[in-house]
Amino acid sequence: MARLQIQYKNYLKRNPDSNYSYEEWMKNVLTPILQKTQNLSDHNSYWTSDNMDTNDREIKFTEISKGISEHLSNLKYDNGDLSDIGNEIGFSLGTLLKDMSKEEINCFIMGFKHGISLTNGTHF
Repeated sequence: MARLQIQYKNYLKRNPDSNYSYEEWMKNVLTPILQKTQNLSDHNSYWTSDNMDTNDREIKFTEISKGISEHLSNLKYDNGDLSDIGNEIGFSLGTLLKDMSKEEINCFIMGFKHGISLTNGTHF
């Protein structure tokens, strides 16, 4: 299923009272977001239409997130830095999702950056 279709389905789950069709969602929700990101100086830090791959595989979200959580919970060392955390998340995700493409890796990194932006005041 294409990534935009998955995002549309997720939008409907989060907004059950929405009456937007897919086309209306694209026009009224997605397009304004993309227009904002295209006006920013650093296009690579944000989700833009240039970075969208419509051939993403659909993943079993709950299964993958539980696998990552279990892996991180079973780490044997107490100290490290941010690169160690990133390495462990990457190792776990790469183990659970075999043969990740460059586009899938970039998609994960964009999602990671977006999640951080929601917490540190840099979200657009």
